[in-house]
Amino acid sequence: MRKIEKELVSAIKENRNWGKGNTMICVDGGGFRQRVYLHGNLIAVIDNLTKTIRINSCKWRTNITKSRMNIILQAVGAKGYVAQRNYKWVYARFDGKTEHTEPFMDNMVLSFR
Repeated sequence: MRKIEKELVSAIKENRNWGKGNTMICVDGGGFRQRVYLHGNLIAVIDNLTKTIRINSCKWRTNITKSRMNIILQAVGAKGYVAQRNYKWVYARFDGKTEHTEPFMDNMVLSFR
């Protein structure tokens, strides 16, 4: 994990505003909602009240975008990750035995613990 990603995880878990390089977190909604930006694009909205996260590549299907989204998903305890299969992005979950995938779509809303 990159240093910037470690700091991103820490800021998410501590529910605080943070920014470094091309990545920024803004906490709003009384601390219940965190918005994560990459290069000024909103790539994730974490809603701590409903325990949901909305992820969005903003049409930038790059390794950095995918990496940031996966770090965010990991930080909130989501059960899946964004991967690439046959040149297409998918959302994948592993149930301990089998990997289940579905096409990745911008603005997917996922639950977390």
